[in-house]
Amino acid sequence: MKILAMKLVTGEEILGEIESESETEFVISNPVGIAIVRGKDGQPNVGFAPFPIHAEQKSGATIALAKKNVVYSYTPAEDFISNYNSIFGSGIVLPPQKQLITG
Repeated sequence: MKILAMKLVTGEEILGEIESESETEFVISNPVGIAIVRGKDGQPNVGFAPFPIHAEQKSGATIALAKKNVVYSYTPAEDFISNYNSIFGSGIVLPPQKQLITG
């Protein structure tokens, strides 16, 4: 499945697997909110929070989200996808692609 990050009209940012898509809505599996949290060193870090916060939190849960409520969507950076997959995926996280240097 395709993993997308989305900015909602409410200002929230979410990340999840697109299970299906129609002209008017996305059905998102395992949605999480993207949150800024303070790290142990006091610096801001990015973390995931349940989304919606009051929904039953179980693997495979889905939500339907009207496209009119999405400001923009994008394919997140590899580290976001790796962290997300470590929670909801197979647990296997691939190292970043490196170019082979030839002589």
